[in-house]
Amino acid sequence: MQPSNRIHTRHPCSLVVLVRVPGWREAVPAVARDIGMGGALLSMRARIDRRDVHVELPIEDGTVAIRSVIVRRIEGAGKPGSSWLYGVSFDPHFSERHKLLKIVDKVRTGAQPK
Repeated sequence: MQPSNRIHTRHPCSLVVLVRVPGWREAVPAVARDIGMGGALLSMRARIDRRDVHVELPIEDGTVAIRSVIVRRIEGAGKPGSSWLYGVSFDPHFSERHKLLKIVDKVRTGAQPK
């Protein structure tokens, strides 16, 4: 097993998020399986071939869209309708970092945002 290159700890969760892909009309629903300040593991039904996306995370008064890069893509079982897993690296604007920190802290302490 290779050592992790992560700087930030990931926390297990089951957080419903939306993924916005440039050029797509609709956002794609996904579930964050883990999350940290550096990124998340997302599970969704859609195949995304682009690298640059925005992940919309729930906050108290709506959502915050975090600029993200898909760094890992794991195909589902190869069956129609199976889920894809995506490892995303967050690249938040400095004005979004405190919102992301609140989300990660709520997940870490078990007070997961809805």
